[in-house]
This record gives sequence, structure tokens and C-alpha cells, in this order.
Amino acid sequence: MVLLDLDGTLVDTAPDLAAAANRMRIAHGMEPLPIAELRPYVSHGARGMVGRAFDVAPDNARYAELRQEFLREYESALCVDSSLFPG
Repeated sequence: MVLLDLDGTLVDTAPDLAAAANRMRIAHGMEPLPIAELRPYVSHGARGMVGRAFDVAPDNARYAELRQEFLREYESALCVDSSLFPG
């Protein structure tokens, strides 16, 4: 069996991750963030994206709920704007 980590290694998923975070921000009455501002947090997964988008750490009372919301939001629109990295 061979396992490949495509997310962030071969496939640029930052646009879809940022879109999920921004849909949440809009739903929570916040302005969306530029993808360039969210991209550095992509490698930190849901923790990084939720942390940056909502300025919360895992010990924040809202974190667990926001993380679950983020995962649902991301799952609802997988591979919409993701693309293979060049090369």
C-alpha cells in the first residue's frame, strides 16, 4: 500500500480552505480575508485556519464549535478551486 499526502503537497488546496473560512466569516458578520492572508495558515490545518479567521486558540470556548463548522464548510465544497501545483 502506498499513501500520498496530496493536500498541500501536490494539490494547492489553499483556495478552497480560504473560501471555507471566508464563508464562515461572512456568516458570522465579518468581512472576508484575502487568500494571501490565510495561505500561511493552510499547513496548520483546521486549527490554523480557524485560529487566523477568528483569532481564537484551541483553549478558547468557541474554538471547538468553530472548528467543527469549518470542517463541515470545507467538506461541503471540496476541490472547487483546488489545483495541482506546477511541475
